[in-house]
Amino acid sequence: VVENGSQDPTTFSYYAQAEEADERVHTVFLQQDADFDEVRLVNFGVSRTKGELLLLLHNDVELIDDGWMERMVSLCLREGTAAVGLRLVRPDGTVESCGESLSPEGRVLLDQYRLAHDVIEPARALLHGVAMASGACLMVRRSAFEQVGGLSSAFSREGGVADLCLRLWGEGLRVVVDPQVSAIHHRSLAATGARPLTTSELRLIGRLWESWPFGDDACDPALGPNVDALSPYRTLTV
Repeated sequence: VVENGSQDPTTFSYYAQAEEADERVHTVFLQQDADFDEVRLVNFGVSRTKGELLLLLHNDVELIDDGWMERMVSLCLREGTAAVGLRLVRPDGTVESCGESLSPEGRVLLDQYRLAHDVIEPARALLHGVAMASGACLMVRRSAFEQVGGLSSAFSREGGVADLCLRLWGEGLRVVVDPQVSAIHHRSLAATGARPLTTSELRLIGRLWESWPFGDDACDPALGPNVDALSPYRTLTV
């Protein structure tokens, strides 16, 4: 557990109980004086681990499917695969994301407007490659993580994991999402809708395009040449 600025005493009591209950649990502390920096936190945490498989897991994610760990491990160990994500759902049961695509307008969450995640038969929810997967719950091979140099310091508040996924593709490795495994992302439902992009958002998009590994004319691995890159519905272009 990478601890960063918690103040509630019950949080630290929980850390102590968890470490006593399981010797594999360790808490490391990284105090940040400036704004939240996910890249620094992740790289710091990885530097204090020994395992071959790294699980990036936000503290607002609830794993709800039995066998999720075994499923992610088995997929991450497949030859040519570097990272595995899963289907994130909102507390109301609707789908938040089954991966991310990069468009001229920025990152597009795939399938974010689908209905409740349990209406899809598990056997019909197919494993698929994605350009980017959410860092809220992402398993990465340590060897692949180190091969690309970890998360880039060019990204601080956001975008570091997205950039990591693109650089993994650039090394000939795959990033996949398994929609048969779900997790609840307990964060507020952000308002959606068209609005002008801020300067920082435009800079982030530009930095991500600098990492784009598929070539100028290549399409996103989760989409196709006839799919609208700006649409989270994966609608066809006309």
